[in-house]
Amino acid sequence: MASRRGAAWPVLFSLITGLNAACPSDPPPDPDEEPTTAAVEVETPTEAEHPARDGAPLVVDLQMEGLAPLYKGFFSERTPVAALGTALAPHVASRSVTVKAIWVEETVTGSIQMLVPDGETALARAGAGLRDGGDRLDIAPLAPYVAALDGYRTALGERYDLRILSFGLALELWDPHSEYRCLWPTVDDPQTGPELGPVLTCRDPFGESYEISREGGSWPASIGGHKKARKALRGALGG
Repeated sequence: MASRRGAAWPVLFSLITGLNAACPSDPPPDPDEEPTTAAVEVETPTEAEHPARDGAPLVVDLQMEGLAPLYKGFFSERTPVAALGTALAPHVASRSVTVKAIWVEETVTGSIQMLVPDGETALARAGAGLRDGGDRLDIAPLAPYVAALDGYRTALGERYDLRILSFGLALELWDPHSEYRCLWPTVDDPQTGPELGPVLTCRDPFGESYEISREGGSWPASIGGHKKARKALRGALGG
């Protein structure tokens, strides 16, 4: 994986300045129009692993914002979306998972984000060190989500357009108590691939955002930053 991606970067560098022209955004959306979505059901490996779904397949709810029609077609192609769902199914107990493909014209950047359903076991495991007044955070339980998104991005880039490999990856965590949303982008390591990065941004229901960050050079690690954001993250991780 790393070698194929490394070979693709020179091509990406030469093409990135043309991404705006190749991936124009749609006209401003109608406020009453529903966002573009696609849903794919994925068979569960074993019913016993996911009692919350009662044997029902995992549904990948794909939402797309700002993408041109051509790219909407790429991102909603059934085969890569089904492969994404297959990769996520063993690690998601909820009945569905939301994945967003977003293009921001103003910054000429794209991202693929997964909204991790609250209450998932992986969240509780990642946040175990934050409970009881602790501040130790472990990203290992969330690694399968990042790997699944990376596989989806790679499949789209290699099959349709290498420039999709420039899209960032992120997990979005939801605190049902405070209604904060914490966006956790990944960073790409040329050798090991993407992993959750050192900075998270938590946004309150009124749009105010706060940052928290890793203290130290690697995970697991303590986190520091705004008190409200740290509290929201603990809530999103089941604390």
